[in-house]
Amino acid sequence: MKNKFIGFFLGIVVGAMLFGSVALATNNETRTLSAVFRGIWIEIDRTPFTPKDANDKVVEPFIVDGTTYLPIRAIAEAFDNDVFWDTEVSPPAIRIFTKSEPVSAEEVMEAFEAVYLADEEELQDYTVDSAVLDSTNTWIVGYSVLPKEVPDEGDSHWIAGNGEYGEDGWIVGKSFYVYVVKSDGVVDLRVLGTGL
Repeated sequence: MKNKFIGFFLGIVVGAMLFGSVALATNNETRTLSAVFRGIWIEIDRTPFTPKDANDKVVEPFIVDGTTYLPIRAIAEAFDNDVFWDTEVSPPAIRIFTKSEPVSAEEVMEAFEAVYLADEEELQDYTVDSAVLDSTNTWIVGYSVLPKEVPDEGDSHWIAGNGEYGEDGWIVGKSFYVYVVKSDGVVDLRVLGTGL
């Protein structure tokens, strides 16, 4: 069902829905739109679904200029996702995360090694030193590598992610942000980028 989630979200809205009109804000600009309520009902996997807000109040889908808008939190949670309204960035962001089974630092480290390091032909050796949960489903993995050839001083390929030149050719203190979801006992990992 999770694979259908993205396609299901062609039209979304966050906030209260008013009868007859909807106020939307874009970059601090407020616009009043004419909305049509037609008693639209939702079915998920052949089962009727009634979207509700955080206060258990029914939230009705509506149409604006031919586009159907759905309450994002209710729909996301129906597909076993978590939704966060992030006001720490500007403009604010809607962040949707797949719910994950509890995952340990050791599992994250093992997955990172298998996905990112185990088949790296340019490495003679490596260590995965740590995995720390940074935010929802996002971990910071710390690791060190020993390239087969000694890199030139300042080679950004090897020192990216806070890497530093250590002893005996090792590049130490590297870090990566990874997105991790565990489902049915399987850990799925996606590399997001180097540490800051």
